[in-house]
Amino acid sequence: MSQALGGKLATIANGYLPHPDWPDFWRILEAAGYRSMLSAPVPLGPGRFAALTLLSARDNVFTASVTAAATAFGKRAGTSFAIAEELRTARSSASHLRLALESRPLIDAACGVIMAQNNCSYEAAFGILAKASSHRNIKLRLLAESILSNVSQDLHNKSLEWR
Repeated sequence: MSQALGGKLATIANGYLPHPDWPDFWRILEAAGYRSMLSAPVPLGPGRFAALTLLSARDNVFTASVTAAATAFGKRAGTSFAIAEELRTARSSASHLRLALESRPLIDAACGVIMAQNNCSYEAAFGILAKASSHRNIKLRLLAESILSNVSQDLHNKSLEWR
């Protein structure tokens, strides 16, 4: 298995043959009733591998054709994994972008409030907002919502005073 995890070609062991490098491993397999093992690499990406390991209670079941089929399956499984991982990453990126697009108007409005209060540029207002977000350890969007909520509340209170 460690060879397959390293991306090396399939390893076959048909029948219990004490190997000087893995005597304890074979004793455990034999005690569990296994007599043959095939381990093929599953490429997950550059330098990343999983192992497809097949065990059998019989001797000599992993022929050259079974080895070829297991190796081919490992490659297909690795490709499927890579596609699924790409899809997950793309969905996560899309979700983050969607949230950023939805948050942008709030952040822009909060920057407008900061610009009015401090008589500064958008860039300076955004810097103030970002620094406050970092110091308070809250997301920029949530801080912008809080600023807008406070401004809205202040405007509501002033409208009550004008009546």
